[in-house]
Amino acid sequence: GYTIFRNGALLSTTTTISYSDLSLVSSTNYTYYVTAYDGAGNSSAPSNTVTITVPGEVVSQTISIVSYQVSKKSSTTAVVSWSTNVPTTGSIAYGLSSSVLDTVLTDSTSSQTHSITLTNLKPATKYYFKIKADKDGSQSVSSHVSSFRTMSK
Repeated sequence: GYTIFRNGALLSTTTTISYSDLSLVSSTNYTYYVTAYDGAGNSSAPSNTVTITVPGEVVSQTISIVSYQVSKKSSTTAVVSWSTNVPTTGSIAYGLSSSVLDTVLTDSTSSQTHSITLTNLKPATKYYFKIKADKDGSQSVSSHVSSFRTMSK
């Protein structure tokens, strides 16, 4: 694998030969170097250092839903949480059929983490949902339709 350093500090580790740094600030200089490690944990010497300058206007990043989960399920409520790679607003469309997601709840706070509590659900019932993340009205992305079942009591 590889260990990636930015400005002398550990940035990330990866097992692939490419890496995208998505947390850059415009009009800023960055230095990078990499070390490699083997299965026994032995590390190589650092690579040559590379310096980059981020232009004054950063090109917009493609947004993605990094993860999501349903937690704190009861017979009448469930919490749907998700995270995105950049700050977004979001919404959840849900319903009793995967093709009819007729109730929509919105989180209008721009953040990389979101959590919405679904209420007034029926006990022991399967619900379908889809998450939509929106970045400043310029980009949006939706998850696949997923499902969960409320508790019986």
